[in-house]
Amino acid sequence: MKCPKCKYQLDNYVFDRDYDNTCAMCGYEYSRLEMQENMEPEDCLLVREGDLEHDKFDPDCHCQDCYADCILARSIIDDWVNEQKEAGIWEYDD
Repeated sequence: MKCPKCKYQLDNYVFDRDYDNTCAMCGYEYSRLEMQENMEPEDCLLVREGDLEHDKFDPDCHCQDCYADCILARSIIDDWVNEQKEAGIWEYDD
């Protein structure tokens, strides 16, 4: 992926969940939406690991159902914060 502001080629680790979404060159802090809009097939963990063909990659579809440890991987559960209230009992916050 290239930085949305300066077009510097960012390292692949920008898609790690622990990364802070800041360009190493210009310091621009980009959003997840900007990441998804600028994502190339070769940025996708599934494509890099051979689980998805390069020409079939569609971020609108594949990021929604992705199982990889990528910051853009989403599911319905990601939209909710659940916490363990008691041993073995998990609840969603209101």
